[in-house]
Amino acid sequence: MAKHDAANERGNKSNAAAPEALSRNDFMGALGACACAGGLSLALAGALRSAVPAVFPDASLQFKIGEVEDFAPGQAKRFEEENVIVFQDDGGLFSISTVCTHLGCVVNHNAEGFHCPCHGSKYDKNGNVVQGPAPKALPWFHIARLPSGQLSVDRSKEVPIGTKFDFTTEEKA
Repeated sequence: MAKHDAANERGNKSNAAAPEALSRNDFMGALGACACAGGLSLALAGALRSAVPAVFPDASLQFKIGEVEDFAPGQAKRFEEENVIVFQDDGGLFSISTVCTHLGCVVNHNAEGFHCPCHGSKYDKNGNVVQGPAPKALPWFHIARLPSGQLSVDRSKEVPIGTKFDFTTEEKA
């Protein structure tokens, strides 16, 4: 019996050193579990993706600028995020875009008018091109009084150069 035990021990040692063979059923079970985990991961990713809108709404092209009293005659008030400057003179209020018509850079306002720092375009006080490469004048935008009495600029509505909001003839709401 001692020989038999010694043979079993040698057999166990040789079996312990060699990796245990994976049966076909165990392999197929592991493969199925991986496929299920992968499918659930994809389904979870799809469910989480549907919680985020595919298209984000654009910022509104209409924005409030305050009341008439907020604008001093002869002064310019810049609205940085909207890329608009609003002016008041004897004729009323008017708004001019600060986006260069050449390549879309933001222009600087100065005493002579507007200057594009990117490519050197120059505009007069009304936004007309004085020096290229800008192909056209800076757009003017529509100003209106809201029912609340506040004024708003609508960047989706361009108006001809020289169009002003005459607040002296407008009725306050």
